[in-house]
Amino acid sequence: MAAVVDPLATLRQALSLAADSPAQASVLASLREYLETVSPSVTILILKNLVPNVQHQTDSLFKQWVFELVWYIVSRLPVNPHDPDRIRFILDVVDPLRELLADQNPFYMKLAIQTLGSVYPQVFRLCCSDPSLHPHWLKMVDVRTRVLDYNTHPTTPLGVRLAVVKFIQRVILVHSKGPSDPRLHNPNDPHLLFVPANHPFFNVAAMDKERISLTEQLLVTFWNGRNPDVSTAVVQAFGSMAKSRPDLIPFVFGAFLGWDPSKLASESVVSVRSIFKAMRIALLHFNRAYPQGRQKGEVEDAIRKLDAKLHDTLAHVEDARRKRTTPIAIAEPPPVVDDSVATRVFQAVNPNILADFDFSTVPSHILAQIVTESLRLIDADLFEASIEKWQESRPIPQIEPTWEEEMEEDVVVKEEPIDPLIMDLEEEEAQVNVVDDMDSDTLVPVPSERGLSTFRFPRPRRMSEKQRGVLVNSCLQRVQSRGEAHSISHQPKAGDLLQKRGKPSPDMWALLMIRMITRGAWSGADLVEDFGSGEDEDDENAQGDGDKTVARSSDEKILEGEYRMRRMLFNYIMSDFSTRSQLASLWLAEEWHNDRLLVKRNPSPRVNFDYWANEFIQVAHNKSDKDSFSQFVLDLPEVPSKLFDLTRELAADKDRMPTAMAILRPIIELRIPLRDQAMSVLLELMTHPSEATRKGAIHTIRRWWPDVEPMASRIRAYTDMSLRRLAKSQQSQSEEMPNGPNGPNGPNGPNGPNEDQTMNDDEEPHALTVVTNPDSSMSLGPYLPPTPTLPADKNEITQYVESSLALSVKDPSFLAPLFETYSQMDVTVQEAVQELLIRPVQAMGPNNPRLLGYLRDYPPGAETLVLKILHVFTENARPTPTILNLVKSLIAERDADARFLMLIIGEMDKLEIVRHLPNLVGTLNGSLERRLLVRQMFNSIVEVPQLTNTNQVREGQSRLLTPKELMIQLHDMETEVGLKKAKEAISVCFNMPETFKSEVLASVMQHYLDAKTLPMLFVWTVLQAVATYKTLTGWVSTTLLSRLITKKVWTNPQLWDGFILCAERTEPNSFDALLQLPKEQLRDLVDRKPAIK
Repeated sequence: MAAVVDPLATLRQALSLAADSPAQASVLASLREYLETVSPSVTILILKNLVPNVQHQTDSLFKQWVFELVWYIVSRLPVNPHDPDRIRFILDVVDPLRELLADQNPFYMKLAIQTLGSVYPQVFRLCCSDPSLHPHWLKMVDVRTRVLDYNTHPTTPLGVRLAVVKFIQRVILVHSKGPSDPRLHNPNDPHLLFVPANHPFFNVAAMDKERISLTEQLLVTFWNGRNPDVSTAVVQAFGSMAKSRPDLIPFVFGAFLGWDPSKLASESVVSVRSIFKAMRIALLHFNRAYPQGRQKGEVEDAIRKLDAKLHDTLAHVEDARRKRTTPIAIAEPPPVVDDSVATRVFQAVNPNILADFDFSTVPSHILAQIVTESLRLIDADLFEASIEKWQESRPIPQIEPTWEEEMEEDVVVKEEPIDPLIMDLEEEEAQVNVVDDMDSDTLVPVPSERGLSTFRFPRPRRMSEKQRGVLVNSCLQRVQSRGEAHSISHQPKAGDLLQKRGKPSPDMWALLMIRMITRGAWSGADLVEDFGSGEDEDDENAQGDGDKTVARSSDEKILEGEYRMRRMLFNYIMSDFSTRSQLASLWLAEEWHNDRLLVKRNPSPRVNFDYWANEFIQVAHNKSDKDSFSQFVLDLPEVPSKLFDLTRELAADKDRMPTAMAILRPIIELRIPLRDQAMSVLLELMTHPSEATRKGAIHTIRRWWPDVEPMASRIRAYTDMSLRRLAKSQQSQSEEMPNGPNGPNGPNGPNGPNEDQTMNDDEEPHALTVVTNPDSSMSLGPYLPPTPTLPADKNEITQYVESSLALSVKDPSFLAPLFETYSQMDVTVQEAVQELLIRPVQAMGPNNPRLLGYLRDYPPGAETLVLKILHVFTENARPTPTILNLVKSLIAERDADARFLMLIIGEMDKLEIVRHLPNLVGTLNGSLERRLLVRQMFNSIVEVPQLTNTNQVREGQSRLLTPKELMIQLHDMETEVGLKKAKEAISVCFNMPETFKSEVLASVMQHYLDAKTLPMLFVWTVLQAVATYKTLTGWVSTTLLSRLITKKVWTNPQLWDGFILCAERTEPNSFDALLQLPKEQLRDLVDRKPAIK
């Protein structure tokens, strides 16, 4: 048993020694050994004060000791669900451990993950029974996401990877189902059956899906792992999971049998054998733990298969090793010949020599060198002749009939087959090899004196409306029947090209159909120009013949036919837009290309792209998922004019908001000409009245701060402007000017200042940019007024400040405009801002250097803002050393008032408290807010009534006031602060019955009975005590009144009046004491209170 030591004294001794010295390590080791033998409450009490102080320090032996002790308390000790101190400590230690996840030292990362792996199930169990702990569960969800990222990151250290595997095991056990019998539930092993019905935020089905995803991730890590240590850790994790959840046994032995040891080919045989051994031990444990289990036979079969697999693996490794070490026999030594290649003589090599050689064991660079050197030894002419012989031996592929044989009978075409895709003006499509798609006997004869470079196909023959409709319908049917899932295939299966050689692919049919619809209209005939400059009169005659065979329709019928075909394609795409969105992109790209060509030839063309793009935009966003619609928008060659209006509408819908963000984000990042417009829309959405819309926009822009330009500059300018707009300078100036802003002294009046006079030389330009510019009121967007309405509404103020507050957690510099303009805000605006600041300030923490700088250098008029931030840090916890030093410096250097002193009064000694107490009581003004602050201050300076045997608490009590001492101090300062404020302070004490009990008040009254003089508020205090505690009535009516008579209380008129009231309220018990009065005073009392007579 370890010797009894004083923990605090030992800790002081360790801190007094040289940091990281062997002596300090020895003292801390002995203290750790002692703390493991005593009650955990002692260790928790020490850690509550040590963890906040060391979490931001640099790496040291003491810091490692503290967090190892945290790991011991959380992970090693058994769970006690009825220990509130330990539960509170576990919840409080999550934030410091989350910060350690980003530490550069792998030691702290590993230790934090191990500790949080033990915290995760305990927080889950607590949230099952207490839904009010939902914020703590959200922290654990964030921890889980960050830890899982380490599992896939390539640079994660090995020790951290092993800790992550253990963490995933804990999460999987929590997200799985244990025994259904509640009597078998173990608080150390919570699971999904702990979740009560209708739990407000636990979704059992969703958590079970997460468990499946994590299990798959762990399985992939095991199967694809190339580190034997990680593979062994996963095997052990699988074994522990199956031990606690027997339903996972089939999955585990299936995972073991599916493992391929070839992934570890570069590792030693010992490492591979150790993994097999770990798997075998786990399977043997299953059968021993569940001898009558239903998987007993399957597990035994898996053991036999593992043994056989191990034997085969070891045999393969031994065979490969033997082949690597066996030299290749050479028939006879090479003769000594001349070094020149021309005179070198080569002998035939026996092919049996390399028949059994395993070339897979040769490194790739050596194998490539062997092949290269071998090819150099072959004669060039012989090599070329061999290639030509191989090419001639290849069979000529048989080309199947082309698509015109499948055309409907009523479609009339020219006798020679013509590929419709050649009807394109684009240069790259003019290079299509038409010969491969036709039989050789159907080619148009070419004069021998003309080369292929000058050959041109004749113009195609025009079709009637009926023929065009039939052809378009046929193409649409082929796209639907041959296309994969009714869409353009971008990943054809292997072998499809060989199997369908000679037939157009679904992509080709879709392109053909789209170009017939977009380019085949009579109104667009001018677009189809001659293919080259060699057109002659024969072409014109052919065109004239075509006009005679095809009857022209009226312009109205042509337009109606075009619209009908486009509408048919539009309806086909919209019937399944998510699958056919690529077809829509291809169609609109063709329309955009045609419209550009028409603009060059016709000053007033029919623009089809804008119409159909807007049609898709208006309809598709309701009939598609987020990914397909956003990808469709990004693929458009030109963004329609209505897109940004649509994104505003989508963002206003909570369910469609992610779609709007998925559109705006890539447009800003990838489409530079539209960046400013899209960025303006996104910034304005940060001030949208809907909370979901604002949060979505803020989450989107957060990724660009602070390194991505020019987006970061736009974000900074917009957020600063929205904060400065809260200032009431512009509005108040307008109200104070005679006749308003247009009056003689207004800015627009004849006597008003001109533009150059609106800024003083000693004023900072950025502080007046917004206030003095009346035209800047429209730059915040349509969702906010130029200035907030007064009295301020919290929801409206949230629109102004939420983006800045959210970004300030990442970069506190976003609060700079708030400090600068705070004094110019209306009181109601200030109150709303103070309330909204609470959560961001808590997230930044009391040790943020940038925030501490703003608090130290706050401008005049921002005192209430600074007090609110400091109050957040000190409301539910003791002030940290940084906050304590900051407040002391403000009091000393900037003469801060007593409200600042109130925040740290509890950390002072008794003499300082007594010296500053009158100033604190002097802040009372009758308001409820000040009374609550004074009450909080009294709680911090009065000793804790609970008894404890720890040295730290005894030291803390020795420097604080007792309730009796505080009450006496309040009575003694009545002349210094005034009767009214002293009386209000004493009434605050009466509202704290848990501290100022009846025995405390009796002791205070006895103190003044023994004193020479009585304070003026003494009798008033007695009356309040009797009204509060009826048990004091007997003592007051006898002892206290008798003592007051002996002190001749009637000599002080105010005390005498109070004595009479006290006697009246305690009658008839007070009659015995009243008989002790002299006759004259008794007569005066009876005259004043006849009822007593």
